[in-house]
Amino acid sequence: MNEEDPIGETLASRKLEPAFALIAAAHRDQVSGLAYSIVGGVSAAEDVTQDVFLRVWRALPHFEARSSLSTWIYAITRNTSLNLKASGHERAMARRDYSEREFLAPPRNPDAAVLIEELLQKLPSTYRRVLTLYYLGDYSCEEVGELLDMPVGTVKTCLHRAKRLLAGILARRPERGGAE
Repeated sequence: MNEEDPIGETLASRKLEPAFALIAAAHRDQVSGLAYSIVGGVSAAEDVTQDVFLRVWRALPHFEARSSLSTWIYAITRNTSLNLKASGHERAMARRDYSEREFLAPPRNPDAAVLIEELLQKLPSTYRRVLTLYYLGDYSCEEVGELLDMPVGTVKTCLHRAKRLLAGILARRPERGGAE
């Protein structure tokens, strides 16, 4: 851990509450993004995010910095998300998310975030996770591989195949706009 980093300094001095506040502020968006890419629903991703930070808080006194803090947090996020997905609970959450979005979304004119969300949901989960981390999380292929526990070559292959799939989906997508 870099001692010039405020989180590292705070952790090194064993000031856990201020360290946790810094960690939560620094990693919340990335944790939410990874959780969403795995579980596929806004409410489920929020549940996972809350659970992840609860687990981080409980384990923080025992964190030994054998790996980077972000790698540790994202491993917790990945495992928590996969556990929720395996439980089947996320299916009900995703259905609820979709119906809430339909109700709250302005008719006939979805914004770019909704379009991206729809496109990502059409991809296999591995491709969705890799794309989310690489493009939305701004991680390198090596970092994505470390976070998802896969070789760098596999990450690159997933990125290539995901982009090809998205291009095909977009090519088949009818134009939106105008009268429907």
